[in-house]
Amino acid sequence: MNKELQGTLTILFTDVEGSTDLRTRQGDDLAQEILRGHERMLREQFQEHGGREVVFLGDGFMVAFGSARKAVTCAIAIQRAFEEYNRQHPDRQIRVRTGLNTGEVVQESGTLYGAAVNAASRIASKAKGGQILVSQVVKDLAGPVKEFVFVDRGLVSLKGFPARWRLYEVSWQQRLDASPVEGQDTGPAAASPTSEGTRTVGMLEENYVRSGLAPIVGREAERDMIVNELEAVRARALRVVSVEGEAGIGKTRLLEMAAHEALSHGFGVVIVGADEELRGPFFLLRTLLVSSSMERLADEAAARETLEQARDVLWGRQQIPGGLSPSEQMLRVYDMATIALRSLASARPLALLFDDIQWADEDSLKLIRYLVRTSSPDPIFLMLARRPEPGASVTPATTLLADLERMRLVRRLRLERFSRMQTQELLRQLLGGPVSPETAATLHERGEGVPFFMVEFTQAFREARLLQQVEGIWKISMGARSPVPASVQILIERRLAQLSDETRAVLADAAILGRRFRVADLARVEAALEAGPARPGSAALDSLLVSALRLNLLSELPEDAVYDYSFTHDEVRGALRAAQTRQRRRTVHAAIVEILAASKEGTATNLSALAYHSLEAGDHAQGIRYSIEAARAALQAH
Repeated sequence: MNKELQGTLTILFTDVEGSTDLRTRQGDDLAQEILRGHERMLREQFQEHGGREVVFLGDGFMVAFGSARKAVTCAIAIQRAFEEYNRQHPDRQIRVRTGLNTGEVVQESGTLYGAAVNAASRIASKAKGGQILVSQVVKDLAGPVKEFVFVDRGLVSLKGFPARWRLYEVSWQQRLDASPVEGQDTGPAAASPTSEGTRTVGMLEENYVRSGLAPIVGREAERDMIVNELEAVRARALRVVSVEGEAGIGKTRLLEMAAHEALSHGFGVVIVGADEELRGPFFLLRTLLVSSSMERLADEAAARETLEQARDVLWGRQQIPGGLSPSEQMLRVYDMATIALRSLASARPLALLFDDIQWADEDSLKLIRYLVRTSSPDPIFLMLARRPEPGASVTPATTLLADLERMRLVRRLRLERFSRMQTQELLRQLLGGPVSPETAATLHERGEGVPFFMVEFTQAFREARLLQQVEGIWKISMGARSPVPASVQILIERRLAQLSDETRAVLADAAILGRRFRVADLARVEAALEAGPARPGSAALDSLLVSALRLNLLSELPEDAVYDYSFTHDEVRGALRAAQTRQRRRTVHAAIVEILAASKEGTATNLSALAYHSLEAGDHAQGIRYSIEAARAALQAH
């Protein structure tokens, strides 16, 4: 160990994401060959940038640098080298995560010790593949260098450290036309597809760490409209755009694309999002005013004092003049916040992008209304993303948008599910090569045209080695069915957990009826069940299902439709069925058999349903009998 490796050093840790899975997918021999190539590439970068290898960890390294700036430069070079490698070797992808910290270290027994080393290791463990995370001290020591773009990721708990650490992500995939000015901690650079399937990385300020984003596909009209609105703002006119759609449809990706376009048009950009679980007065406004992008823009506009005054009023640190009514005090808060935002817009056009406003607090939404009404000549672009509420629900978000529409101040976009052709293009960009039509059809059906689901299922099939390149074309194994990805399961379970026990139980019974169901049929099933308490009738069931509609688990079908409700995705139905006991499922199937048999309808459709539910109820003899009768009825019908 070199004697120079002591004192204050910057420590860089690297790690291969999913190295165990790599061996499972590729086999030990090929995986070892890939990892050896990874080692050579890393050591080349360490040597080129003055890093001293301290420890080789099997699938990662601990490296020491005498300069924080050189360490960050090396981390960026590592990510760019592996981006190029992955582009050239799509079947041998390697994703490296890196974490950096600076501090005093102690050399002993051929390695380095100390809190600074431990923190660097913990920071690396917080990163994802393709991501660079650094501590506050690394950011400060690296200094205002044009090539470095730091994005504040907030306070993070590191194992073994009592206080939380503020971490920054180093954005290493900036496009040239969105390069930051010197010393500027840029706002989000939205992801966009580039040639040969590579992508720049988009980020959401303060709220999200989203590496490895899916490409933007099939949103050309939406992009053109957003660009036109940005051009209008540059001509000094406030503009508002809303984007609506179900969960996973791509609202956040469109926000990130808008952020990228705004940056490339010279806007200052801030993105914040409401939170489903964190609520409170002015929560969204507080998130906006404390974001690092807001601070940077205030410094750039020489408006830091104005921003601090708005914060002081919002946090109650500045006394509001006495004698004001509660409504006047509220207007005082709005005045100060609006003055701060208009001050930023005076330096250069300002883009404020708000995600998930269906969860936003009413006070913050009133600020948006106030800003629109008082800032019409200012170059401000507002974009509001929300998940629509079912039916005619009146919420603060829907009221805001309705009022803006009435004043003709908002352009509304609604994102729909992908067509099969759009799915094929999404997969081509996602996988970096052509995809067989059969594979695209399978993934489209599994994800039901919802981009988030299709991306997650694609990854799940790849990890299970059921999706591979055959002669340059991505193909899925015949009859393959991957498990539901954890990300999809978590999304669904979070929604289901918000239902009452009674609603969840009724919804689980409805899941056995089918993807679509009638409330009257569900009421008859519930009434026919002998076990358990008495079940509600149709009207009461409708009331119970309102919460499932609100959580986007169900959708209400048109009045002239055969059925009343449909599960929004078959995975929702699958999760409900899987949570039931086998005995409960059989009991419900048996109740359905009784109802269908009582109708004495001899059509092939009804007899097929009787056969299916009889078999699922465990009555195989009856199921076979109904199957034969269904076949006879079908033959007679033709």
